[in-house]
Amino acid sequence: MRARWSLLGGAATLATAVLVPMLTNAGSTLLPTDGAARWLAVGAAVVLTGLAALVEGRVRRSSRQPGEADPAADGSAAAGDPEVPRQLPAPPPVFTGRDAALAELDRALDRPAEQPTGVPATARMAVIIGTGGVGKTGTAVHWAHLRSADFPDGQLYVNLRGFDPTQPPMPAATALRSLLTALRVDPKVVPVDPDAQAALLRSTLAQRRMLVVADNARYAGQVEPLLPGTPTCAILVTSRHELPDLYLRGATAVRLDVLDPAGSRELITGHLGARRVDAEPAAVSELLGFCAGLPLAISIVAVRAVTRPRLPLREICADLRDESARLDGLGTDDLSVNVRAVISWSYRALDGDSARLFRLLGTAAGPDVGPAAAAALAAVPVARARTLLATLTSAHLVQEHVPGRYRMHDLIRLFAVEQPDPERTAAFRRLVDFYLHTALRGADLLDPHWRRVDVAAPVAGAAPLVLTTADAARSWFDAEYENLLATSRAARDQDWHRLVWQLAGTLVTHQRQQGHSSDYIDTWRQGLAAAEALDDPSAQAWAHRQLGQAYSRAEQHDRADEHLHRALTLAGQADDLACEAATRRSLARAWARRGDDRRALAHAQHALRLYRRLDPVSRARALNTVGWYLAQLHRYEQARRHCAEALALHRAHGYADGEALALDSLGYLDRIAGRHQAAVRHHRQAAEVFRRLGNAYKEADTLAHLAEAYAAAGQPDEARTAWRRAHDLYRAQRRHTQADRVRDRLVPDHRPAADDRDAAPPERAAHPPGPEG
Repeated sequence: MRARWSLLGGAATLATAVLVPMLTNAGSTLLPTDGAARWLAVGAAVVLTGLAALVEGRVRRSSRQPGEADPAADGSAAAGDPEVPRQLPAPPPVFTGRDAALAELDRALDRPAEQPTGVPATARMAVIIGTGGVGKTGTAVHWAHLRSADFPDGQLYVNLRGFDPTQPPMPAATALRSLLTALRVDPKVVPVDPDAQAALLRSTLAQRRMLVVADNARYAGQVEPLLPGTPTCAILVTSRHELPDLYLRGATAVRLDVLDPAGSRELITGHLGARRVDAEPAAVSELLGFCAGLPLAISIVAVRAVTRPRLPLREICADLRDESARLDGLGTDDLSVNVRAVISWSYRALDGDSARLFRLLGTAAGPDVGPAAAAALAAVPVARARTLLATLTSAHLVQEHVPGRYRMHDLIRLFAVEQPDPERTAAFRRLVDFYLHTALRGADLLDPHWRRVDVAAPVAGAAPLVLTTADAARSWFDAEYENLLATSRAARDQDWHRLVWQLAGTLVTHQRQQGHSSDYIDTWRQGLAAAEALDDPSAQAWAHRQLGQAYSRAEQHDRADEHLHRALTLAGQADDLACEAATRRSLARAWARRGDDRRALAHAQHALRLYRRLDPVSRARALNTVGWYLAQLHRYEQARRHCAEALALHRAHGYADGEALALDSLGYLDRIAGRHQAAVRHHRQAAEVFRRLGNAYKEADTLAHLAEAYAAAGQPDEARTAWRRAHDLYRAQRRHTQADRVRDRLVPDHRPAADDRDAAPPERAAHPPGPEG
């Protein structure tokens, strides 16, 4: 039955990927060009896909062992569930010549990995190995789409960029964070330690039926932390290298060679249509000779032919012969003469502006670019950049892998980097300024009272985006985050020290809000090195302070202490009062994290004395911090006075986030004093402000505090409503410990005990002493 399903599934794929382009090809006269051909092929695809799904359902039901759950009847996610990650890139529109490889993947990934008797089975794993351009990604993605129904809890995809010529391979820790984010694990609960991150990933995947595609791995160490721990999951890896360490873990190697002549001919026929191929068999053979069986090269040649339907194929052959002669002797291990000739031939057919953008895209750091970044590279309007990107996409030189995001194959990027262009450095500077100034605007929106980085005006042509809302800023940082990190590293390699330090500054708020703790440390290691190269004591003081704060959040207390005290020394030398005050406040948090509230209070009070000489919002933050530590030491009346003064200042100066934090602190103090209705009022106001700001993380904590206040006030129905809302937010944020605690409070027979009315909030860490600045 599975063979029958595979046949039908393949027919459906053929209908959409081959019949449509073949029947509607401009060179074909099989059907009129009024759209009938396309509707016929699409209709066939719909029917065949429906049949395939029906047979697959029967296969899966008939193959279940007695007592095995029906996937359609258990808790697995439905195909249309937006909570289910479905990250696979689009499959190749034409795919052929890989039946043997697909069958090997079926055998490897249909069964649990073989283990000695008594040893639990692990995740199923296969590694597709082959040279660049041979179609490893296409084969993996094609198989993954064919078998997506076998993984109803989702399909994850990560490009490990093991062979990108412009940047190092993606670290395993970055890949782990990417997968955890796709699984909707709140970044704030992701540990800093990579081993702990890997354990969290295994726990999150446990008992789920999911597929992980790890594309372009350079070495086994990139993949090993990503391995699921149970046989309900499968992982499919692609690489140009043998990865023997994965074979020792039970992986099956699936090796791809270049396509044989028959497979190459099928592939080009799928692109061009049988009529055009059959009309010039000698020219087709010569074209395929240039492509050397590499699907990447065949696709580039085919796209060129499709876009010039009246050009005889023999003339394309003549062009390629000339290009090959021009490039003879330039081949490398990574880019052969034939493949270089194919890419060069397509590149030389571009108009001047498109060719210029192609060269400059090789300069861009990061996994992809958006139209606005491309516009900055080329110093053109965004609308013009979109047009040029569409031209490059049509030429198969870039891929729009998700709407509005463009990337290059590694071999094509290598070719782009090789092309001489005298403005490459200037273009990269425009890109850095685009990212820097857009990030600066975004940081202003995320926290209007952050310590703003002073920067020069952007260079001509950079054209940074004008973000207008905090939501737009968050979305932009999310989309461009990996590019920002990569651009910072590339700027460091250019010795652009001030830009590196400034980029680090613009990332602080986003990294802290999103819990990117490891990146926070790495960013400020770079930022500190840049500040030291600048010989700027004030910049060095801020860098030490940020790095110390990052280490403190990661609970690396000795390192935190070292950097924070160095920041104090440098701030004093630079007469930087704001840095000294902020560092004292950071030291207060650092000691609180170590459980020493008395030392925390001493530093917080020192910070407050300094802040009284500075701006009122910073003073208000410090007042709330001091109030919190006073409360921890049971000095409640003093705590209340500080928090009330903080609330008044925040309201007077329109700082809503600080207002909400002060309200929540006052609610805590009301509960301690037994003023339950006042506690309800303060917590409810705080929750409303956080909701209005879109700060769901702090809203969840405040709702939990509100529920405790309702319970202590003898209002169980209102308490349950607040707990349910907090529970839903905690679950959405994958904050399982907090969700479980709230769930326990939702047990129907729970009633507030006598001592509930005097209880402190359920966890101190859920009630932080104020926003970090």
